[in-house]
Amino acid sequence: ATTQAPANNSTKIATTAYADAASTDDQTAAEVVSTATGAIVATDVQSAIAELETKKLALAGGTMTGDIDMGTKNISNSGSVTATTFNGDLNGTINTLTTATTQAPANNSTKIATTAYVDSEIAAGTATNVSGTVAIANGGTGATTASAARNNLGIIRGKFVGDGSTQSFTTGTLGIDINYFVNTYISKRTSAWNITSITINADGTITFITDFNVPNNDQFNFIAIDTD
Repeated sequence: ATTQAPANNSTKIATTAYADAASTDDQTAAEVVSTATGAIVATDVQSAIAELETKKLALAGGTMTGDIDMGTKNISNSGSVTATTFNGDLNGTINTLTTATTQAPANNSTKIATTAYVDSEIAAGTATNVSGTVAIANGGTGATTASAARNNLGIIRGKFVGDGSTQSFTTGTLGIDINYFVNTYISKRTSAWNITSITINADGTITFITDFNVPNNDQFNFIAIDTD
């Protein structure tokens, strides 16, 4: 039979000469069969290489068109990660001077607050934005009620109402000492009478003495302020 030209690749009869020549001829990648695997559908090596080239991400970088599932592995080293959206959890410690967008004042959301945002909010802060108890050391009263606040700040107030037969009035135990300044004012007086002495007692009480019996329903108020 006629010996066909090399790489005839047809249904013509191959002579022994053709077969011997083919066995010593180098095959090209296009002639080597490749089994389609995974996302690679090419059936010869040359086409498979070309297809793989379009699917791989170069070492120099590029743009991903899908997600990367790291499983339980980490992304490490000293490079940076740039993205517009992160989904899921960011675990671990951020050891660099990481920056973020500073939100508009009073954002009140779960967005990240920069130091600029925090400083701005503190500078613009008012009492209406504060809840809970603020310690005295931080400019507060250490209390959530007016009465408790006065006590914490060393301010005590009270009043006495006359019954027409009393000139001496003593408070209950207030826990004060001689470092307190005590002042009084008469809020109701129907006849002439005055407070002649004020004594801070050792048991933490205060005694007020008047020059006459205080008439029934006449009233005086007092305030004691810690000066220590």
